[in-house]
Amino acid sequence: MKKYVISGGPGVGKTTIINLLKNAGFNVVNEVARPIIEEEQEKEKTILNYSGIFPWNELEKFQDLVIEKQLHKESLINSSVVFLDRSLVDPVGYCKQGKVNIRSDIFKLIKDAGYFKIFYLDNLSNYFKDNERLEDEVKAKKLHELIYEAYNSLGFNIVNVPELTPEERLKFILKIVENQEN
Repeated sequence: MKKYVISGGPGVGKTTIINLLKNAGFNVVNEVARPIIEEEQEKEKTILNYSGIFPWNELEKFQDLVIEKQLHKESLINSSVVFLDRSLVDPVGYCKQGKVNIRSDIFKLIKDAGYFKIFYLDNLSNYFKDNERLEDEVKAKKLHELIYEAYNSLGFNIVNVPELTPEERLKFILKIVENQEN
């Protein structure tokens, strides 16, 4: 199995690329953090006195949830080629930025995950916040650097994907994947 990871800091277009890959017929694993945030926001609305677990108030606990959900989603993969929107490596950068501990077995989990190649998307010229992405542009760029540093320090094969239109980025990625598969 070849796991190709689409990564980068907040707001660099990862989900757009994953959706294009999915629409092109590729197997994908969607990002797990956004659904967790949405679930926690819903719990706050529906459960009396519930305080949600979010990256902005409980980063360490939130990253534990992300890791568990990522492990679960990756355990369900049953194809020879898959593209992942982030991986188990990304929480390392988030925890470093937030100066919180990351679970002690993370590096073994990463080693066992079998990530084949990392497509690291360059920052885009325009950055925007939304209901789940609350980081300002400065913090987003710092996270971008720290996540890259995490992949690089772990010795991953990283391909930097320049700022292009989403369709051009998709072609760029698929050309490299095609060369790997042939």
